[in-house]
Amino acid sequence: AIQYPAEKLKEMAEKAWLQGKKLYQERAVKLENLFEAIKNFKEADWHLETIEPKPDYYAEMLTLLSDSENELQDNYEQANFRAYQAIKSHEWDKAAAQLRSICEMIPDRSDQRHAEARKKLLDVEKRQEPQR
Repeated sequence: AIQYPAEKLKEMAEKAWLQGKKLYQERAVKLENLFEAIKNFKEADWHLETIEPKPDYYAEMLTLLSDSENELQDNYEQANFRAYQAIKSHEWDKAAAQLRSICEMIPDRSDQRHAEARKKLLDVEKRQEPQR
């Protein structure tokens, strides 16, 4: 962040903040919007790391970041639980749908939650094939 002057960092932070806020407000529109909002809030925070005083929106941004992370984790846990229940019941289509939703809500393949859901999904899809 030091490679940019303070004004440029503030400008980049505000752009990321506004995009994050927009995505947060539209979190029900697409599953990945909440994840993308978190990325934008973190980017804005990173740009503002060396900036003092912090902009007026900074406290609200940190609150939305925390709320977003908690909401994403809750959504993940609920979908993962529904997938687990469907797997236990051998309801492969329901399990696959829940696991796909996890992969959509957490599109980062390096995220452990995405990786685990993807692995389970491959197993579930193998079990679906004989039914088709």
